[in-house]
Amino acid sequence: MNTLIDSAISMANDEYTTHELNKEHGKGSWKHNDGWGIAYKNENNEWVIEKSHNNICTDTKINSLRGITTKHAIIHIRKKMGSEVAIENTHPFVVSEKKGKTHVFCHNGFIDEDIYFDPRFTLNGETDSERLFYSLLSDRMASSSMTKAIRHNFTRYKKLTGTNIILSNNTETYVALRENSFPTYYQMQMAELDN
Repeated sequence: MNTLIDSAISMANDEYTTHELNKEHGKGSWKHNDGWGIAYKNENNEWVIEKSHNNICTDTKINSLRGITTKHAIIHIRKKMGSEVAIENTHPFVVSEKKGKTHVFCHNGFIDEDIYFDPRFTLNGETDSERLFYSLLSDRMASSSMTKAIRHNFTRYKKLTGTNIILSNNTETYVALRENSFPTYYQMQMAELDN
């Protein structure tokens, strides 16, 4: 967990790469200070969610997670783009189904148009990300395929700066990136550690 947390802090400080959004002012000029969240699976393969609306770089709460051992963790560092700093707007978002499946979702990007979803889902915050999550789950209920739901949503919305997502449940993880105007900023990388 230490490697993941340290990498997240470096990313929040905009220390990694020069990209389209920090090109003019350089590294460190596009910081993500607006909250953080982490989802990890415990020894019973159940999702545990920890969130904070504080800056991960100065929030001592993150240190309590350093000793956790897990094989599956997702962390999101927030930069607000249309909704206020609040715990309800902090990722990851979680939905547990009656069948026992729990879905965890993180999104990077901003969709500036109406996002439609089944009224069975109730918004807790005000983000486009939470709406997109519910739209994906609504489409998945209609088609019974998460892959189709992701593809449909990635072509449905046109007014966006970019979009990448991680959606995971008890047995599957989906990572998706939509073609966008800021390919360096929205790129995603995967890594696997030996330990």
